[in-house]
Amino acid sequence: MSEVGRRIWEIAAGMGVGSPPQVPVPFSDESFSHPVVRGMHTLICADESHAGACPYAWSSGQGHVQEAADRMEAEHGDDYDPADLPVEATLAFYATAPEAEALVERARTALRIDPAGVCGLTGAPVTLELRDLTARDPEWRSTYDHLIEQHEIEHGTTPADH
Repeated sequence: MSEVGRRIWEIAAGMGVGSPPQVPVPFSDESFSHPVVRGMHTLICADESHAGACPYAWSSGQGHVQEAADRMEAEHGDDYDPADLPVEATLAFYATAPEAEALVERARTALRIDPAGVCGLTGAPVTLELRDLTARDPEWRSTYDHLIEQHEIEHGTTPADH
């Protein structure tokens, strides 16, 4: 596929304030034990709109919202409780805007988020945000290279969109 129109996007599933899901070892079965984290990870790998292997260069993660952690540290130094920070699961990927928007809607369905914003997998509120990381980061190419590297680690192949 061509790079024309492709950007680096991130879907963030906000899971409220508190401790992030405990993740023992990256890429292990236990690392995807939280239903929202597992749902975000599975979403990208189960894209029925493409035959064969996962077509996207992607990376998933979970933890405290970095901007909130940076703000708290700037305001309070080390004197704040991380349990007061918002937590999110993220999925970064390289795609066109229509593909990114379609993945957000698929995330909403996969996480069974109802009109009130409650996740059917956890019974707790979950918000979804689509972020254009290419626009945020002038050095986006290094993020892209990281996504390609992660895809090769997880799947042993280069993604179809590379």
